[in-house]
Amino acid sequence: MIIPNKDASQSDLMPGTAHSGAEQRRHPRQQRRVAVDFLNMGDDPRVPFYQDFVPGETEDVSNGGLRVRATYDIHEGAELGIIVRNEDRFQVFLARVVWKMRAAESYVYGLSVPKLDVAELP
Repeated sequence: MIIPNKDASQSDLMPGTAHSGAEQRRHPRQQRRVAVDFLNMGDDPRVPFYQDFVPGETEDVSNGGLRVRATYDIHEGAELGIIVRNEDRFQVFLARVVWKMRAAESYVYGLSVPKLDVAELP
């Protein structure tokens, strides 16, 4: 299933281009499945306050952003902590929800992660 980049952030667009609906990304997406955990900030009332982390998984990655699928319900524009895990390594990032789509029992998010460098992912 292909999920469109509904609301590309201006930081992802090539300099001097307007968003026309077509992908004009500065950094190409790489199909990559990586486990992530959202830091539970109380955004989703279905998640108990004592549950520190909510699991998810990336669908693709690029420098500066992630497409993530999770059951955690976060609103567009929210800022949150995200932990990217791979075996015994992990990295912690501050992310912003650029767009959100409902997908059956879960959500798919376009996250802006300015400090993300794909080459450094665990």
